[in-house]
Formats: sequence, structure tokens, C-alpha cells
Amino acid sequence: VRRVAYRARALYATQMLVFLGLVAAIELHVRGSGRWDMSLLASNPWEGIAYGATLLYEPWYLGILPIYILFLVLTPIILLQFDKGNARRVLALSALLWVVSGLLIHLPSNPSGVDFGPYNPLAYQFVFISGLAFGTRLLSIERLSHAMRQRLVAAAALVTALCLILRLQYAFGGPLND
Repeated sequence: VRRVAYRARALYATQMLVFLGLVAAIELHVRGSGRWDMSLLASNPWEGIAYGATLLYEPWYLGILPIYILFLVLTPIILLQFDKGNARRVLALSALLWVVSGLLIHLPSNPSGVDFGPYNPLAYQFVFISGLAFGTRLLSIERLSHAMRQRLVAAAALVTALCLILRLQYAFGGPLND
């Protein structure tokens, strides 16, 4: 827990240095800083700094570090639950939260207030917690039969190909963009 707290503190300090560097660049009107989608800082710098310091407002592409800090802080709690034999409950709750976050929960994305940018911590937690389960060997692909592993690889290839097709059609203005 002490190592996690030390790491989270170091990451928070790094995040604040980068964030305040961006604030300074905007205030100094550095060329190109208008394209950084930091409208709250441009309209109300002190409110933007206050929200940024609490990690509730992050410029796009900086939102991943606060999520990492959150997950880092939650890691000892999750691992303790795994050790207590609650892995199935933790994974089921994580999967349920992931599904609900995609269907029902819409996090605020108000550039004049709370804004998590493109990163939804409720959705990404499933990937993180699943990774912890694989890393601790509570989940193991090696335990699956050969046929099941082949099905898993085929399903992963199918999902990957579908996502690639959707991404390419989006990038090139395909019919689904309308």
C-alpha cells in the first residue's frame, strides 16, 4: 500500500506538471495552443485549474493518467479480494459495471465542468481488473482445452476484423457515418 501511495503521488505530481505546463502555454498564447480543446481553461482559467487539480477536468489525451492513478489505488483492494476468494464476485461486478456503463451510465462530458475526455473509467476498469486476474493466474488461457483456445482465437480475430472494418469506414467517411 505504501508503494502504491508513493507511485500514485509521483504520477499525480507528473500529471499536474504537464497540466500546468499546458495552462501556461495557453495563457502565453503559444502558437497552436488554441487547437488543444481546453475550452474551460480558455474561458475560466481558475475554474479549469481547480477542476484539473482534482482530476475532474482533463484535456483530451491526458485523461488516461488519472484513470491509471485510480486503478493503481484500487489494485491492493482488488488483489486482497482475490486472495479472500472473491475473484468471481469481483469479476462479475466488474463485467456488470462495464455493461451498465455502456448502456445506462453516461459520465459528464461538459467542457465547462467535469470532463473525463475520451476515457471512461467505468468501462476501462473491466480491462484492468481482467488483466489483474490473468496476471495473478486466477484466469488462465492455458487451462482451457485446445478446442476452446482455438475458438477463443477465432472469436478474437473476428472481433478485431470487425473493429478494423468499422474504423476504416469511419476514417474514410463510409456509409455508417451518416
